[in-house]
Amino acid sequence: LAMLAIATSRGAGGLVLAQVTDAVVASIFLTLIALGLFVVFGVMNFSLYSAVDRIGLALAVTLELLGPLAITIVAGRHLADYACAALVAVGVVILTAPGPSSDLVGIGRALLAAACWAIYISLNRTLGIRFDGVRGASAAATLSCVVWVPIGVVVLIRTTPSLSVIGY
Repeated sequence: LAMLAIATSRGAGGLVLAQVTDAVVASIFLTLIALGLFVVFGVMNFSLYSAVDRIGLALAVTLELLGPLAITIVAGRHLADYACAALVAVGVVILTAPGPSSDLVGIGRALLAAACWAIYISLNRTLGIRFDGVRGASAAATLSCVVWVPIGVVVLIRTTPSLSVIGY
């Protein structure tokens, strides 16, 4: 904004400079948010799948849903919102049945996935507010493809998946 004020005081040539500067700032912001989405999405999936391996699908996904629930609680404005959140918290404690034999690493990984999901929702909201249409989400998806498709091709070449992997 300071650059905009300086540039507009210099006339039409300065206005063009301000528009270019705003475009560059918007591009850098979009790149950083897309990179953040890429990292958060990768950590979320890795931690969820490793939690599933340790504590099972049902418990891992139940704990992961605490991420969106946290967003709902933060945005909540009514007593009923907080009462429902308290009931969910009680249910989660009952489901995890914390005790000496609990797999705390698996629970921790699922909670990491929950935190990543909450961050992912917040970053997507920021993109939606800042950029029109699907520009931000498409930038994050493109970055994911550029990074993960080559890795997937290497894994596919090095391993021979069975037919059960594709549903047969």
